[in-house]
Amino acid sequence: MHEWSLALEIIKSAEKEAKERNAKSVSEIFLEIGVLNNIVVEQLKDSFEIAKRETMLNDSVLFVKEIEGVAFCNNCKKSFKITLPFIFCPRCTEVDVKIEKGDELNLTKMTLEF
Repeated sequence: MHEWSLALEIIKSAEKEAKERNAKSVSEIFLEIGVLNNIVVEQLKDSFEIAKRETMLNDSVLFVKEIEGVAFCNNCKKSFKITLPFIFCPRCTEVDVKIEKGDELNLTKMTLEF
């Protein structure tokens, strides 16, 4: 379950940033997660709830925005929404594609309490 290790890394990063800014705690964490990362958001949230105990994030809330997968077909030069588990162009069925969106994993914002 890589959601657990991801939750721990989020907490570690948030605590480091909060300490550098002399904050007392972190009240909100905002993430963007692309669907191509195969992260189960509910498992991540559950892991976060357990892992945050007795940290600077003890009372924090985790917000996750899921980013849909979008690819660009190098053959017909069009972008398209990715339908997993296969990534191919729905117009020409070409597999020579470039991922444009959907593989993000970003901590976009934190709310710090001073």
